[in-house]
Amino acid sequence: MIVVEKYLDVLGGHEATQVAAIQSLVGNRPLTFVTGRQCELSLDGGQILLPVLSTRKEIKDTPKQAVDQDLQSMSDILVSEKARHGPILYVTAQSHDLRVGLRLVSILPLCQRLYMRVLLEREIIQLTNDELTALKSAIAAGQIVLLTETESLAAHFLARYGLKFNDTALCLPCSIVPSQSASLSSLPQSKTSHFRVGCLGGWRAEKGVEMIPQIIRHMRYALDAADNAPKVELVLQKGARWKTFRGIRKSLKRDYRFWRSVGFTVPGKRLSLSFRKTNLSQEDFLATLLSVDMLLVPYRLNDYRHRGSGIILDGVAARKPIVYTRGMGMSEFLTHGNAEAASEEPKDYADKVVRVLSDIEVYRTAADKAAVEFDQRIQQTALLLRSI
Repeated sequence: MIVVEKYLDVLGGHEATQVAAIQSLVGNRPLTFVTGRQCELSLDGGQILLPVLSTRKEIKDTPKQAVDQDLQSMSDILVSEKARHGPILYVTAQSHDLRVGLRLVSILPLCQRLYMRVLLEREIIQLTNDELTALKSAIAAGQIVLLTETESLAAHFLARYGLKFNDTALCLPCSIVPSQSASLSSLPQSKTSHFRVGCLGGWRAEKGVEMIPQIIRHMRYALDAADNAPKVELVLQKGARWKTFRGIRKSLKRDYRFWRSVGFTVPGKRLSLSFRKTNLSQEDFLATLLSVDMLLVPYRLNDYRHRGSGIILDGVAARKPIVYTRGMGMSEFLTHGNAEAASEEPKDYADKVVRVLSDIEVYRTAADKAAVEFDQRIQQTALLLRSI
């Protein structure tokens, strides 16, 4: 199988985790990974890595030339003895990749299919009407098979754009591979007098960061007013990337606005804050994830209504209760009693966090059930990968 993932070496995203996930799910099947020219990643297990595709800058500055370049690179791979002529899987297909795919199918043998996994609606929106029509024709002819993470997202694409996706979703684990998941249920849990709540996954507007100071205030009020309330540590992945003076200045301004919104005060006698860097390594991120008792995911509904979340996948796999924005995608993993949905109001998020912590054992039991369901989905993904 030829696996295409342009940004395998991006730290802080889930692209890099795709290698370990796919390798763990396909067994001993030989794989050839194709990625961008800027990638300096090395693979274990003797897998082939071909860094030949265009860069982000090239796609942005010269999009037509970048499509031509990637088409030529993929054509060269297909005639190379190094690549085994099996199916081609685009793990994170963007609009650029879809354009390459539409041209690539014209030179593929009839027996060789192109599998393209689309995770964001914007990649479909960016296609022209002619490209969308050509994509539907390629799907009908069996040349291209569209995949996505969940059945709910596939249903949305069908209803909104008339695009038929594969019946079985290709849901890949992020930070926790299947071999790790089963052992997590035996990890020691925090005592009821002190809990850690994780707000992880980067510090971006789409992740609802503008609400976090208000959420902190309402959590402080709720905990201080309650009798016998536990102590809570809110773990924020908010570290700065200080590469330039401009970056330092921008980060300091953000920090000032954050502390001004919180009130320049210690959060409360029962609430404390701790911070982790934005660009954590995979090992450090996993350690942080496993150290918290639950996750807070206050993502913007407009950005995540029809979009998956790696933090949701990681949280379910790690058996963590979750408070999330009502209406977000991935409802398949959040309806087992393991999660509480909140409206996009800071007080509602804070109240739901306190509710989960006040009955944490019930939510932990439900989180174990959700993890079993997630593992079953991953096994379906393994079967799908081995069948294509």
